[in-house]
Amino acid sequence: MGDVLRTTTLLNVLDENITWFTKPNANPLLANIPQIKEIVTDIKDISGRDFDVVLNLDDDLDGCAVLNHVNFEILYGFYEFCGKVFPMPEAQDWWAMSLNGLDDRDARKQANRQPFQHYLFKNVGRHFNREEYVFGYPSKSITDNVVGIETRAGDRWPMKIWPHYDSLQQKLKSQGFEVKMFEQKDDIRDYIKDINSCKVVVSGDSLAMHIAIALKKKTVGIFGPTNPHEIEMYGRGEKLFMDLPCSFCFKKTLCSNSPNCMNDLSVDAVYAAIERMIK
Repeated sequence: MGDVLRTTTLLNVLDENITWFTKPNANPLLANIPQIKEIVTDIKDISGRDFDVVLNLDDDLDGCAVLNHVNFEILYGFYEFCGKVFPMPEAQDWWAMSLNGLDDRDARKQANRQPFQHYLFKNVGRHFNREEYVFGYPSKSITDNVVGIETRAGDRWPMKIWPHYDSLQQKLKSQGFEVKMFEQKDDIRDYIKDINSCKVVVSGDSLAMHIAIALKKKTVGIFGPTNPHEIEMYGRGEKLFMDLPCSFCFKKTLCSNSPNCMNDLSVDAVYAAIERMIK
């Protein structure tokens, strides 16, 4: 869902009638955006329709399967051939680092120093000029020093979880900060409201981080297995990570290395970043 949200940056340079096909759980992230003519979440509602251009930005077989249901003249992004995903020329660089890309894909992603949007815009023949996320929820100005913390990560990435959130919470409270620990919500709009009620948001590489960026909140991102250079903070945040030879390893399992990119990132370092954001 974070990828859905950061893809909205493209709406800054697309001015045609846009139909956005996505999964139902991502629908609220795209609500109230004038540039989107319609949001479609059921393949039956798009099947057989004609489009001038299709941007298939999912570099996996599920995304490519959508192409079998629509008619189009021009394709950007990715397509399937003989059970494998291939890129259109403009998408070659991102595909080479993807799960379905080249054999050295992890090394390429580890070495990458460009934000995701650099490749996203390149997919459609454009240049990324730090265009902001497009979000249908206005940002709320917060005067009190409220720090929101997201401690969770998806099941796919247990290594994204920083183990010292409880200690950070205690330190913040001892220094007079109000702390809001984000929790699972039945309606993602309530989750957005929680994030919008904070001055600073602390999170791993997660949906909470992308929502905070979209709401133009001060954001402290904690990174371990994923590459912080792929995230654009727009000058309103800090990306914290350990500079180790194995940094950005993209491992999906817990790691016992010592030093350890997540375990050894100190509470003091994260607290100092929060103080800088407040100031």
